[in-house]
Amino acid sequence: MGNSEDTHNGIDNAVFFDMLDAPVVFLGRDFTVRFANKAFLEKTGYASEELAGSSFEALLPAGDRSGFRQTIGRLGQPGGLTADVDHELTHKNGRSEKYRSSAAAGTLPDGQPVVMLRLECVTDMLREKNNLEILRALYIAVAEQASEAFFMHDITGRILDVNRCACEKLGYTREELLSMSISDVDTHLRAGETPEEWLQIKPGETYVFHGRHRRRDGTEIPVDINFGCTVIGKEKLFLGLVTDLTNLRKAERKYKTIVEAAPEPIFIQTDGNFAYLNPAACAFFGISSPEQLVGTPVCDSFAPEYRPVIQERIRRLNEDRQPVRDFQEYRFTGKNGDVWGETTGVPFEYEGKNGALVFLRDVTQRKQAEA
Repeated sequence: MGNSEDTHNGIDNAVFFDMLDAPVVFLGRDFTVRFANKAFLEKTGYASEELAGSSFEALLPAGDRSGFRQTIGRLGQPGGLTADVDHELTHKNGRSEKYRSSAAAGTLPDGQPVVMLRLECVTDMLREKNNLEILRALYIAVAEQASEAFFMHDITGRILDVNRCACEKLGYTREELLSMSISDVDTHLRAGETPEEWLQIKPGETYVFHGRHRRRDGTEIPVDINFGCTVIGKEKLFLGLVTDLTNLRKAERKYKTIVEAAPEPIFIQTDGNFAYLNPAACAFFGISSPEQLVGTPVCDSFAPEYRPVIQERIRRLNEDRQPVRDFQEYRFTGKNGDVWGETTGVPFEYEGKNGALVFLRDVTQRKQAEA
């Protein structure tokens, strides 16, 4: 065992200790360093050769040496197999930091007694705690002032935190929401199920969902959810910023009424397909209901010679998000024969998809008079 590749200065499984994130040091009974793992060397700035055989006490401030020696000395007594000791440690650059070492007595394969120290940097712990407190204070300040509802939950869906807006929107107190699961609120989720998106999403990624949230009184509100995740410690936590679409839906219904009553043909395309047609557009294309064209390619309703131009205009609207302001004249293949129209369009999002709102001007009678 002493000749194994996993042995360094008589320490079994040195490779294993080098894989640990925590600093580890093996000391002889005379407090000389027998082995220091990579984490200890990286933390303190020393090289292995500088420490091997040197006194560990030389790294301690003079005021800590007596207490350290007494604590470690008790490990050799009956029942004294482990002990914790607080001390400072001087790094190679001269900086001292506070540590808490967990010490355990042991014996090397050659029979020599040793003490293993596993060190935790108290300074780092305090710094991390302070940073977390600052981050939480910032989080609370931002979340509480947000005009949109905020939710944090874990992989099981258990709600961990909400802001004031979430409570007001749903009609619950904060304490009530913290005793609930997100599936109690989101009508698209089932209790006990973990959606695939929760498993796949990575920190820094954002998804947008369209859904409905159930209020305390049982009514539902349409929402958009900007959804992401973060990792704190080893736990994956999920964050949702929720926009109430109630007023937007009311406005959409109002404008849809106006569009429905418009005398000019108006249609919406998404992904190059018809998504909506008002009554005037149905009359222009010679159909009795929008369903006859919804879902079909817009280009198919244009005469063949114009289709390449129309495909490019659709690309500009959908991909470049650039309006097509100039009215262009085209021949259409309507159900009742060819008709002529002038079109213009603006980028428009419809049912969560990029598309365009297209305005038509029927010029069929003019074209027939010109013929």
